[in-house]
Amino acid sequence: MKAHHTQRGSVSLMVAFLLPVFLGLAALAIDLVYLQVVRNEMQNDADAAALAGAAYFFDGTNATPNWSLATQKAHDTITTNSAAGTALKTGTVDTGYWSLVDTPKVLQALPMVPKAYDAPAIQVSVAKSDYFGGARPTFGAFL
Repeated sequence: MKAHHTQRGSVSLMVAFLLPVFLGLAALAIDLVYLQVVRNEMQNDADAAALAGAAYFFDGTNATPNWSLATQKAHDTITTNSAAGTALKTGTVDTGYWSLVDTPKVLQALPMVPKAYDAPAIQVSVAKSDYFGGARPTFGAFL
C-alpha cells in the first residue's frame, strides 16, 4: 500500500492559519470576564458607600434623617474603595425617599413630605469613565 505524500504538513498549515483566531477568541473571553469582574467591583463599591451613608441617617436623637451627614459618609466611602486596581475618585450620591408600595420603584428626590410607606434612602452611582480616564485597557484590545 502506497502512502499519500500530498497532504503531508497540512495540519501544521491549518494550525498556523487558525492560531490567530484561537488566540483572538481566548483574548476576547479573558476581556469579557475581566470587564465583568471590574463591573462587580464597582457595584460592590457603590453598595458599600450606600450602606455606609445609610448607617448615619439616624443618630438616635432626631426623628428626621440627617441627610447631609449620610451624604458625606457615602462620599467618603467612595474614595476609600477601588476597582481594577485604581482608586475611585468621585461618585453621585442622591438622597430621598423610596416608596415601598408605588411602582415604578424610583428614588423620590427631596424636598418632599413622606407618605406612610416611604422610607429614607440613599442611592450611590459610580461610573468607569470617571476613574480610568476613558476606555479601560483590555488584554486583547477588542473592547
